[in-house]
Amino acid sequence: MFCDLIFWVLKAIYSLVGDWGLAIVVLTVLFRLVLWPLTIKQTRSMTAMQKVQPLMQQIQEKYADDKERMNQEIMKLYQEHKVNPMSGCLPVLIPLPLLMAFYTVLRPDTVDKTGKVTRAGGQLFQWLAAHPNVKGSFYGILPDIMTTPKAEMAHGFLTALPYLIALAIFCLGIILPTLLQPKQENNPQARQQKMMSYMMAVMFLFIGYGIPAGCLLYYDVSSVLMIGQQMLTQRALKAEAEKADNEIEVDARPKVKKGNKKAMNETTTSDVADNDSSAQE
Repeated sequence: MFCDLIFWVLKAIYSLVGDWGLAIVVLTVLFRLVLWPLTIKQTRSMTAMQKVQPLMQQIQEKYADDKERMNQEIMKLYQEHKVNPMSGCLPVLIPLPLLMAFYTVLRPDTVDKTGKVTRAGGQLFQWLAAHPNVKGSFYGILPDIMTTPKAEMAHGFLTALPYLIALAIFCLGIILPTLLQPKQENNPQARQQKMMSYMMAVMFLFIGYGIPAGCLLYYDVSSVLMIGQQMLTQRALKAEAEKADNEIEVDARPKVKKGNKKAMNETTTSDVADNDSSAQE
């Protein structure tokens, strides 16, 4: 049902833009715009994670000999500051359901050794098969969004190069969101998330090598937009933090009441008058 909806939206966009690859790009942009509030929430959580880092280190040092108590205190710290320790993984995981939906829509027929179709291909594959004069491409950048990097390698490296570049961006999209997070020194969970992203990138390298190029196109565009949204949000949060710090500095300055200020002005005027009299004498 969800895949049918994806294909229906893709087909509607294709009727406007006239290119299946561009239709995937447009749908991806719409998807990232819908998820932008969630991206902001994730980035706020990652920033809050950085702020509680010194407190978490104190807990780790205090309860170094009691792992159970240490984990309890850390979870309590997360709850008090409304921090989600898994926020670093969410930017990578959120686009995956739509990636699986794109794969279902674009996948070819499954055939056995005798050439018999054991499972029909996806909706877009069937539509293109019924319209042989229409080519599923992305403006010549990816001549065929239905093929895979593995299949194109059979025609030579130069032929497969655009697909291999899309595959490389596909893997980088797994690593970069983690690398763009605020640095968290001596944080074992941050190190685990980074290691997990590296492992996922290697896994996605093998997965992406055998999936249709249209799926790679979706995830590449989604990753670029997600990284841009994350950077813009981090910049906005930094500006908010600097503004808040400036307001705190202003509020911390000693305030003089009106009566005291008037007395100070009168005292200053009197001192000036006395100095003038002394100078005349």
